[in-house]
Amino acid sequence: MTPISLLKANSVPVGADTPGALHVCQDYWAAENRSCFNFVHVFTFVSAIPDSDSDGSTADEMRPSYMGTTKVYGSAVNLSAGFLTRLDAMPAEVASGVASRSAWTLAQIATRYRWVQMNPLVGNGNEDHRPFINCEPAPVGTGPNGYGNVLNIGYSTSLLRMMLDDFDQTIPVGSSSRNAMVNYLQAAIDEYGTFLNGQTYESVAATAQTNPGGITVGHKIPVLAAAVLFDHAGMQDLVENGIGGAKKFFEDNTVYTTGGIPYWGITGGLCATQTSNCSSVNRSTYCRPFSHATTPFDAGCCTGSDSYPSQISNNISYQTLAVNLWGQETLWNLPNVTSYAAQWEDGGGNRSTAGFQCSNAPSGSSNTGSSGNTGYQSGFGEEMWDDFGYAP
Repeated sequence: MTPISLLKANSVPVGADTPGALHVCQDYWAAENRSCFNFVHVFTFVSAIPDSDSDGSTADEMRPSYMGTTKVYGSAVNLSAGFLTRLDAMPAEVASGVASRSAWTLAQIATRYRWVQMNPLVGNGNEDHRPFINCEPAPVGTGPNGYGNVLNIGYSTSLLRMMLDDFDQTIPVGSSSRNAMVNYLQAAIDEYGTFLNGQTYESVAATAQTNPGGITVGHKIPVLAAAVLFDHAGMQDLVENGIGGAKKFFEDNTVYTTGGIPYWGITGGLCATQTSNCSSVNRSTYCRPFSHATTPFDAGCCTGSDSYPSQISNNISYQTLAVNLWGQETLWNLPNVTSYAAQWEDGGGNRSTAGFQCSNAPSGSSNTGSSGNTGYQSGFGEEMWDDFGYAP
């Protein structure tokens, strides 16, 4: 039989005064939940459970990816020697000096990724379709917790959290370390499966406004982690090269370099040709995320909630830090993004015509330093950068 997955979704009530009423899909900024759905679980039917690791047992199989009929299987729980060796090669930085580690615990990571992480619409940010409960707990202090930037913070800071030495790399049965890692890898399997079934997260278009404002960021880092730990050739190829030569992640085409300085955007693209980041076009949904060489980051564009450059740049460094600590820059294959993230965090001049420190009005976060949990930054992520960040 052809494998098939069924997703059962419960919709979100509009409010306590109308219990059971259906929530209309919309931007729902007044609460943590922006989604149309409260909870989703998945049932997958296959003719036989495969033995994907050829260990003679199917009892240790992880759930196959939910999207489409091209299913991805994986096994991390049989404690194979190869998997544990690769896990043992992950960084194990000293945890005791990272005070904010208690704000994002291994148990919280295990809980956040225990349910399917649903991204069903191809080329879409999907924040209206990420179930509320499936995205709990939120990794930052403000929501909505299914929003694109928060998804990136969750994935990247979870990986960073498992790079501290209070994560037990032997992943004993029943431990929070095991539950966090296995659940995280299950989410990565689901992410990878979406790409095999047509998913793509648009980044910067060369001549047209097709980018969805940066809300598709964050899907690359969990697939990279699974690619390394499973030693999975298909995942590795997707992360490094794309599919058929076409890059599939938002991060793959968001930074270019000119004069030795990285900028958010692509050379020759629509957003790179504007004379001011505050022009009517660059203030639109599609060009707000991008800086360019002539006016890298106009201060006047930093003053409101629509300042996508700082919203995204404030947390993309969490991905690049995890890559750097793990020594996976070749597989990551985004040296311009790596350089941009470091210059952003360390106050490089690539984001402002006059050294302007951008402030996001809704959350009060800043470009640099540890500024606590906000909608666009994680206090834990910022402390990790302060302790372990790399030079631009």
